[in-house]
Amino acid sequence: MGTPLRVLIVEDSEDDALLILRELRRCGYAPVFERVDTAAAMKAALQTQHWDIVLADYSMPNFSAPAALALLKESGIDLPFIIISGSIGEEIAVAMMKAGAHDYLMKDNLTRLAPAIDRELIEAGDRRKRRQAEAMLRESEERYRNLFESAHDMIQSVAPDGRFQFVNRAWLETMGYTLDEVKALTVFDIILPELVDHCIALLHKVMSGGHYDNLETTFIAKNGQYVEVEGNISCRFVNGVPVASQGVFRNITQRKVHTTALEYQATHDS
Repeated sequence: MGTPLRVLIVEDSEDDALLILRELRRCGYAPVFERVDTAAAMKAALQTQHWDIVLADYSMPNFSAPAALALLKESGIDLPFIIISGSIGEEIAVAMMKAGAHDYLMKDNLTRLAPAIDRELIEAGDRRKRRQAEAMLRESEERYRNLFESAHDMIQSVAPDGRFQFVNRAWLETMGYTLDEVKALTVFDIILPELVDHCIALLHKVMSGGHYDNLETTFIAKNGQYVEVEGNISCRFVNGVPVASQGVFRNITQRKVHTTALEYQATHDS
């Protein structure tokens, strides 16, 4: 038993298709195939079957490799596309590679066919894994944003260089900034000048995996008013890599004002 391979052969010559299949079997593949030689036939094949790879002749009476490649791209299906031609010039080959073809071979020399397929199948698998990881990351980011947008606490995500990656609605309402304005800010723009060095050191520690609880500091709102906050800062990881410091803060300005008033009353005559 060979390795199963679902191969779509874009070829008008049945004999040439049989030569390709013979080489695949010789190299240990067990191909399940369909031969097409028109755009309509290829479109139908893409809709009715899942394929591992497309092998296409460059020029046919009713079809061509450029048209087949364009149709494949239009379908949105990511498949390795290899041209197998009887005669193709170097300029045409380079142009097809730039257009998205993955390799090209000559019909009179199929010794590279199996190695080329092996390589392209591995790379296609890697692309699928990357897309899956990116989709999972986007989904995670969406859940992350939805959760924090509905929170009453002020939440911020800060890049290692101090740029804001994300702030939630409560943060914007408290600080008086718009989301577009925040994109031009760094965390150093909203803290007291005398605390900047301390903030830089703290950010470096957090990005190294540090975590701070019950941290109190002072933010400066857009209108210049001080906002006293208390909260936690931790490092956010993606696939084990530190990507941001994440802070969750409560606005304790009114509590601080009330506490100061009580302390004043306790130490002064009425």
